[in-house]
Parts: sequence; structure tokens; C-alpha cells
Amino acid sequence: MRLVVNEKRVGLNKNTHDAVFRAFKLRADVTLHLEDDTVPSPDALRYFDWAVRELLIPDVKSPDGCQILLASGYNKPRREPPPHRSHDCETRPIWTPWGWAVDRKRLTWLIVNWCFRNRKCFTCQFRAQYRRTRREVFPILSRIQNIGYEMGENGRTPEWYRANHRTSWVATRPSPLGFSLESRAT
Repeated sequence: MRLVVNEKRVGLNKNTHDAVFRAFKLRADVTLHLEDDTVPSPDALRYFDWAVRELLIPDVKSPDGCQILLASGYNKPRREPPPHRSHDCETRPIWTPWGWAVDRKRLTWLIVNWCFRNRKCFTCQFRAQYRRTRREVFPILSRIQNIGYEMGENGRTPEWYRANHRTSWVATRPSPLGFSLESRAT
């Protein structure tokens, strides 16, 4: 693991691109991207390892036949997931940027298709262009908590972040069961 601190702020988009490009240059087999305003659950690394090794690397398709582009650790369900589903995962259209992992093949694709038009958002083009053909796998019970930020790029209030990005349910202890992908289509 390497810590890189920029001398000056470069914006969310360029900073994220530079970080994943460093991983690419280091020839990383798996890249896990966490932002400074996210907190992983105790079993988040286990979830990401499972998702990359069991779904991404073998190129498992989503239940609706689309490519799974990345493993997202974040979910904000409307209701509390029942305990027996704490290890279940589903797919949805890409992209939820708070805590995600990819294998080298997908990292290469992301770098080649990166868009720099919006300095605050690196996911806008991916969502607009690939929403119908690419999916992300995500846990029903979130493995990432978005806690908001101080001095961030978007200038929203802490109250806005609590209302819009904070999830009420995050895994607080490792699941005794292995993770699994639900077979129903999104």
C-alpha cells in the first residue's frame, strides 16, 4: 500500500484517475478504491476479494446477461435488510463510486474510457454511456459507509450528506456466511 498526498488540490476526477493509473502502472492485479470520506465495514475486504475473484476475474455475467464491470461496496436500501440476507449481493446499473474494486482487465478498460470533461465527476460518462450494458455487483447490506466530508469538492452541507449519502444499515461484524450473487435480473 502507498500513501500519496498531492501538494495541491487537483479535483475529484483527476485525483481518482491519477490514483487508479498509479495502480495500473504498478501492475496491480486488483485495485480497491476508497475515498477519504468512506468507512469500510469489518468484512469489506473479504467482500471485495470474493467479488473480484468469484465474479469479475471469471467474467460472470449479471442475471440479465450484462457484463459486471466492478464491485461496489455501498448500498442505501429503503428498508433494513433481513439478517438472512446480510451476505447476499445483487447487480444494478453502474456506477456507485464510494468504495469499489476491479481486476486488472477492467481497470485497463476504465482508464482507456475515462472522461475528464467534468472535474468533479469521473462517473458521469460511464453512467450515461454504459448504464444499459454494464453492471456493478453490490452487497444488500452495505460494506461501505459514506460519512461526508469537510472542505470537499461539491460544497454541500453535512446535513445534505447525512440525508442523501449516509446509509442507515452497514455491516458491523463479519458475516458468518459466504457472499452470494442473487440470480434474479435487475
